[in-house]
Amino acid sequence: MIRPSHRGYILRRHGIALLIALFFFVLGVYLFIAGVPSSFLGSVASYALALVGLGILVFLYVLADSELHYLTTKVYLTPDGYIVYESGVLRHQKKRAGVFEVTDTASEQSILDRLVNTTTLKINTGGSMGYEIVIHDVDAHMAEMFLNEYSRLKGELAKEGRFNNPNAQDNNQNNNRNGTSQSQPPKDN
Repeated sequence: MIRPSHRGYILRRHGIALLIALFFFVLGVYLFIAGVPSSFLGSVASYALALVGLGILVFLYVLADSELHYLTTKVYLTPDGYIVYESGVLRHQKKRAGVFEVTDTASEQSILDRLVNTTTLKINTGGSMGYEIVIHDVDAHMAEMFLNEYSRLKGELAKEGRFNNPNAQDNNQNNNRNGTSQSQPPKDN
């Protein structure tokens, strides 16, 4: 099972918010510590503390959102040969694709992804335009391991003659009724 990386998600989704939070925090600390005249100390100190508090709140929001995204987004392989993608809390999304339906897998890395060692994993089944399963901010090593496991599972299922393609299952059942095994082509009548 793979999940998105915290570092990639935070930088891609909340990079600007983190910079703003850092700015508020540093400005608030500066105003609080700086040599402000005593007549302004009361009002400036309260604004400074408000800025520090705002910076901390934004930072906590970013951490909470990242953790929620991490806990609710996952891609995994099932033993019966399906790739399952789940995401979301309020709008839960679950996509399922058979390993024999997959026509293309891709892995993309932007410059930011390279800096934090993450990648975007894309899986296409050929059923529609574009990629059906896209998961951003996956650790690059974990994505490679997932693709290797996918290839291993697909080869294992092919050797056993277990195809999760509905048309292939119908053909296998018809072959069994005709007295042929799954590995042999059907006999001409």
